[in-house]
Amino acid sequence: MSLIPLTPDQFANARWRPMPDSAFAREISLAELNASEMPAAACHLPVGLVRMEDGIWTLQAVFGLQPGKNLFVAVNGSWLGGYWPLRLRLAPFALAKSEHNEQVLCINDVWWQPSELGGYPFYGEENNLAKETADLLLECQALLDNQQHTHAAVAALDEAGLLCPWNPVVATESLGSVQLEGLFSINEEALNALDADALLKLRDCGALAIAYCQLISMQHLHKLAELADAHARHVQQSVQVQNDMLNLNFLVE
Repeated sequence: MSLIPLTPDQFANARWRPMPDSAFAREISLAELNASEMPAAACHLPVGLVRMEDGIWTLQAVFGLQPGKNLFVAVNGSWLGGYWPLRLRLAPFALAKSEHNEQVLCINDVWWQPSELGGYPFYGEENNLAKETADLLLECQALLDNQQHTHAAVAALDEAGLLCPWNPVVATESLGSVQLEGLFSINEEALNALDADALLKLRDCGALAIAYCQLISMQHLHKLAELADAHARHVQQSVQVQNDMLNLNFLVE
């Protein structure tokens, strides 16, 4: 992903459109979630906990069984996952740190295509962000604020000894059995063994709700197998159609 900071000099006459569908996310197999998203996400998507290289624990919606393959994106670009994560909803915008360590609004130039017609302007009068772009900035800032709260809450779960390796194995017809490495889950037995004071502490920082939502989300793991096999069947059918067309070529020779 290539993020370009917005500046009046570069984007004064440019425009943008919301992403028309989810096709841009075909190669995204994991997407970070915030605590505020967990109640909705847990109803539709499998969610695991992943420790990043900097040691920060994150919540990650699991979209695929292989790197760079999002099974929830249909062939026509529609979204099959029910819940659409906020980070993808804000595309092609995101916040990133500048060289001065400040958060600045950026555009992903892989997902955004320059256009001078249609859509929304980046900038309005006096080089101020146009209303639609300024609204996106506020949403990105709110996402960042909740992300910091989420990281702290998940760290509290770790400190309470509630995170354990998950690394589930997903059985498919098309790919065989696939193990998803690097995923952690809530240790339900350890959670049930916590005393009242520990539970209250986790509740007050928002970690307890995250724990229960993550446990609920694990029931959706089977969707990855169903979608992987459905995608494989579509590929097989497409190949068969192409072969049938080739076999009929003699009719037009």
